[in-house]
Amino acid sequence: MKTVILSVAACLSLVTAAHARSPMPPVWSADLTHVDLDEQLPYKNQVESASITLDYAKGTATLVMPRRFYCPPRAMCAQMMPMPIVVSLPIVERLTDACGSRIVHAKLDRRPVDGTLQSLSVRDNRSNRCPTFAALEATEVVYKTQGYHRVERREIETRSTFSGDALRPVYVHTQNDAE
Repeated sequence: MKTVILSVAACLSLVTAAHARSPMPPVWSADLTHVDLDEQLPYKNQVESASITLDYAKGTATLVMPRRFYCPPRAMCAQMMPMPIVVSLPIVERLTDACGSRIVHAKLDRRPVDGTLQSLSVRDNRSNRCPTFAALEATEVVYKTQGYHRVERREIETRSTFSGDALRPVYVHTQNDAE
């Protein structure tokens, strides 16, 4: 009986230790330095960089594109930074391709309520083991939208690509960590 109690206590302590600091943090982030926005986007010339955050705990992928301040010549403009463009979508699929790259797909379809279909595809190439002619960026992101332009009465599709630094873990400290 004594060995059973000791083994249960040991298992509980191992589970508690594993829960305190899991080997894979729930939040990963990367700075994206290469930006290629679709020509149809109204903010095409206002974005120079971006960042991607994958929050597995919340199940979201968030693309943040800070906008550059612009004031036309000879105009009186308030000196304040414009709000960044934030795209936060639920993660719908996680997979690994034949070369070992990890791919995360996030998607939200608001077309039934006169919105757009937005999707993010995040490719983590850190563990890619296939030979390539050119070096792969550590992180590649594809942002696609699809919707209906009511004024012009036509379907609009956009495809923007981003690439940059490797995804790195972001350790978020909570109240439980302080105890």
